[in-house]
Amino acid sequence: MGGIVTDDPSRWQAAPVWREWLQLTRLQWSGRIAFETELRRWNDPFLAGGDKLSVRISDCGGEYETSFDNHLVALRDVSQYCGLILVKSWALLEGHAKLVAHLDLQGRLADLFDRGQVEDLAAADDHILAGGVEAWGSDLLRRVGQDWDKVFEGQAGLVEVSLVRNAVAHGRRHATEALIQSARARSAEFPYATGEEIVLDFDRLHNYRGRIRSFCRIVCDGALHLSRGTHKELRV
Repeated sequence: MGGIVTDDPSRWQAAPVWREWLQLTRLQWSGRIAFETELRRWNDPFLAGGDKLSVRISDCGGEYETSFDNHLVALRDVSQYCGLILVKSWALLEGHAKLVAHLDLQGRLADLFDRGQVEDLAAADDHILAGGVEAWGSDLLRRVGQDWDKVFEGQAGLVEVSLVRNAVAHGRRHATEALIQSARARSAEFPYATGEEIVLDFDRLHNYRGRIRSFCRIVCDGALHLSRGTHKELRV
């Protein structure tokens, strides 16, 4: 993750984004395992009368109770869970982009791989990512001597992720013609037809996180080689 400089994992150089990325990935897959385990636990043909049961919990000063059937319906609907993971994944991408741009402006790209830069992380929050990801993403890739051809699914693919992320983050339940036209104006595609419900599943989440991870890795690779003077192409 980020730029491996030795076969000894304890001495890998990694940008700060990868610590939280790993934690989020564990949450993604461990959460799926937990959902599937609970569903399979009760998906037994020898069990009956689930409509008469309820589940309840008292915690944090509140109480929750619902029917057992509602409990299972909530576990089967993974779209909300996947949406939360996607929104957080995009936040990590933006934070990473801001940090790289901040350090580059100071001529300190090598510091990206210093694990203890609390001050820089805070200062980077003030950096503005101007325009859509196609604009600030292109600028960031240029800064580290990389291009979109190296990114999984390319620029259009990441623009698509940003559009879906925005829709989910702002509570858009269905695709609109405006969303579809906005995607086309940005040389991308919106993956839902007009009126179709915007539903995320684990397959789409895994693909979208792959695009985000690829962009972050390409940026890390470029920053690492530039900081060492081993980049094959000089920046313009």
